[in-house]
Amino acid sequence: GKVLLLKQLSDDIEHQPNKWGPPAGHGEANETLEETLRREVKEETNLDIEIEGIVQSAVVVTDKIYAVAMYLASTKDTKNLKLDPREHQDYAWATLKDILQGKYEFRVPMLKSVAIRAFKGIKSAKDSFLLLNSFDEV
Repeated sequence: GKVLLLKQLSDDIEHQPNKWGPPAGHGEANETLEETLRREVKEETNLDIEIEGIVQSAVVVTDKIYAVAMYLASTKDTKNLKLDPREHQDYAWATLKDILQGKYEFRVPMLKSVAIRAFKGIKSAKDSFLLLNSFDEV
């Protein structure tokens, strides 16, 4: 009934300082999306996760082209949560009510809408992509 949000470092100008979002990152060579997700969550939070499905996928065209996939995942052991202090300053287990009331300022609006979709159990097909012109859409 909660979603894990991580707060960016206050001096992280590149990644929206002091704003919130789920664990995130970039894939490495020869890594699947699911492998990237597991590795990034482990690196940023020390948590092992079970992937339950894809919530949203998009192609974002700005000055570069990004393929973005956001998954619903769960963990059985939250006691081992430990942040990487080089990436985040805080974490929260947010409720749907928290998100709807605007308790957390997200790095980009897309992340708020995806969190709401995840709470509602809305999943999309792996081959269903949105085409967006910025990370602020959705």
